[in-house]
This record gives sequence, structure tokens and C-alpha cells, in this order.
Amino acid sequence: MAVPLRLARDWTWDALTDEGLQVFRSINGGAHELVGIISPRKTLNTTAVRRGVVLDRSSTDLFFFDAIDPKPAPGEFPSEIKVTYRVVPQFRQAPEPPAPEWTDTVRLPMAAPPTQVPQIVSAGIALSPYERDENYSKTEPRRRMLWIEFAEPTVNPRDAYFARVAMHSADPMLIRGEPAQPPGPLEPPLNIDPEPIRSIVPDQPEDSSGLEAMQRLIPAEGDGPIRHFLLPLPPALSEVSPELFGFFIYEFRVGHAEGWSTAQARFALPQRVTGVQHPVPVLSCSVSRTAEHIRVSAPYATPVANGQILRAEPPTSDLWALLYVQARLADASDWRNILIGRTRLAFTDLAFRGRSGPEPHGFGYWDHDEIEAWLEAFGLPHNSPLSVLAVELLPEPDSPFMDPLGKDLGQVRALRTSPLTPVPAICLDV
Repeated sequence: MAVPLRLARDWTWDALTDEGLQVFRSINGGAHELVGIISPRKTLNTTAVRRGVVLDRSSTDLFFFDAIDPKPAPGEFPSEIKVTYRVVPQFRQAPEPPAPEWTDTVRLPMAAPPTQVPQIVSAGIALSPYERDENYSKTEPRRRMLWIEFAEPTVNPRDAYFARVAMHSADPMLIRGEPAQPPGPLEPPLNIDPEPIRSIVPDQPEDSSGLEAMQRLIPAEGDGPIRHFLLPLPPALSEVSPELFGFFIYEFRVGHAEGWSTAQARFALPQRVTGVQHPVPVLSCSVSRTAEHIRVSAPYATPVANGQILRAEPPTSDLWALLYVQARLADASDWRNILIGRTRLAFTDLAFRGRSGPEPHGFGYWDHDEIEAWLEAFGLPHNSPLSVLAVELLPEPDSPFMDPLGKDLGQVRALRTSPLTPVPAICLDV
């Protein structure tokens, strides 16, 4: 802290004692304590006495430098500091009337970071409510967010949990070969002002230095201390961004969320977590119907990293389609779906092989003859309502599981599924 003063006398004034000016300091409204003295000396430097130098003898500038420890007392949290200085002149003979004391106050931002370090104990996917139409032929896409559970809530109620992406890479299971090395430094440092010097003056307004360097986690609803938080998507990404077909390295930190803080004191030490996966984009499913067959198609996952499309040809993942028939319950209170067929979608359309073209699709068919045979086996009419669901499975090299959505269900990991999509109705000979 620098306390600038201007004494309205020149250097020859000798009304002060050797102690000159006593400087008292009060922190956060506490008692004033003597922190130092300013003793003006009746001397001049050689520059001032050179021939031809004209001196301004109307005043003398004085400066008092003070150091304040920003760390809180044991058991307390970092907070802004309100500092008041009082300067009392020590006269050889008290003047009449008494000379007024000089005083001023400055409010300082927090300069001590939090000491709490995050500790993750579990994670999962939060889903929006399940929505379907009346006869269960169609479902709506569900919003999904990654949630994080920490070992404890933030101990300081003014602090919060923050996160930032340190690195991103495409899922190696969705590309062929090793992922390319990312450009530049492997993990960039936290993007905050180094603040070698920070100037604070009285009545300076608060700022949010460093707050934008990380994303604040969204607290889950609930009573009492909160340990569960939703992790928002990285900036510039949306729920359909192909970068979500990849892994992220994250830094989690506790940071000052409320109050005035310097950038360097904004965040605590990080917990670094590798292999973080956000929910991937929802799979879309297109279905059409002719008098001969039902045709279904769905796009393969197309990973992107560092702005580069890392599309494998042919795609490494597997697309399957499931065919359901809607049947009313015996008491007519609701509808249920019965699985009557499944097929693997084939990557055969050459129009989708170009890297600069649209994302590759898989295509599959069901003939109406086999659909009618399935319906007859269940005792259902040929014109029963139908729906389709698409599923994308991660690759299993040399996998012995030939029926991953049937008898081998659960042996192959599913990457994503589509909403239930109704098959258009057409006039059939029933």
C-alpha cells in the first residue's frame, strides 16, 4: 500500500518533532494501530541545488509504504479488506486551532485464493423427463448433461466449483489409427492476468478479474449443502457438436464466485481429470415406407478434433435398427411396444464416402412379407402401427457377439440411440 501525502510546507519547516507524522492503520473497522512514522528531513539532493534550478517551495510530497497480509485469520475465509489510514502530525508546539488529522479509506479485493481442492467421488448422466405420445409410437429426444458429485460442498458459501477444458481428443474407437498429436502446448495454462502490479485506488468499483477463465458448475436442486453439480458444455459447443464424440481433460477448481477478487487469487489448486465424456449427440433416424418394404437410415458418428474431421471409411461403429409394433393392453388403459424385428444397417451408398460430403449413413430394409409374418405370430393385424429405433454400437474387433441387440445384449457397448420414430402409414391389402 502506498499512502501519498502532500505537506503544504517546504523542506525547511521545523514545526514537527523528529517523529514527524505518525501513521495509524485500521483494518475492517478495527482499532487503529501505529504502523510507522514519516520523518521529513531538512535536506536537498544535489540536483535541487544546482545553479539555475528554480525550486517549488510551496509543498513537499511524502510517501508512506505499507504491507498488508491478505491471508485470512485461522478459521476464517478470504474476504475483501477495508483499510483506513490516519496520519497525525507531531508538533513541537501544538498550534491554535489544532491541526486536523488526515484520514482516508480504501477497499481492497481478496488477494488470497481458496484452499479447498475438489475431490470427485462419482459422475453420471442427468436426463430430462421421458416423453412419449399417447399410443407410444413416438418419443421425444431427451436432454442430457454430465453431473459430478464432489466429496464435500464448498466450505466457503461465497465460493463455487468451476471447470475448464485443458485438452480434447477424438474417441480412438471411432477413427482408424492413432489420434494426431494436438498442436501447441499440451495443456495451456489458466488464462488469467499475471497481475505483476495491481493498482487499487479509493472508491474503485469492483471487477470480475479472472472469473471468465473457467465455467461455473450448475448446482443441482436440493436442500442443504450441495455436492452434486451439472457440468455445462465447453464454450462454443452445443448438444449436436461432433466434438462430443471424444474425450476431454478437465481441471476442476474451487473459486471465489461472489465478491471482489484479484485474478491470481480467484481459483484454488486444481484437480485434473482425464477421459471425461459428455453425452454424445442424439442419433437421428429416418424411416420411409413403400408397398414392398420399410426403409430406415441413420448417420454414423463423425468425430472432430482441433477443427479437423476424423472420419473413418468405412465407419468403425455399427448401426442397427429395431422394429416395434404398438399393442394396446388388455384393459385398454395404455399401449406397449413389442420388438418384432432387428437389422444391421449397411454402409453401401457411395454418395456418402467423400470426406467433404455429408456424414455417412447406414441403410436397412424390412420386407412387408416378413413383417406380416411376425405380426401373425403375435396375433396382431397387418395394419398395426409400427415404429423404428436406431442404435449405434461401438466397434468390437474380432467380436464373437453376432447378435448384440438380441441374445448377446449387454456384451457390446452402445454409443447412442435414437428416439422412437413412427413408421408412416400406407394403404396395404389386409
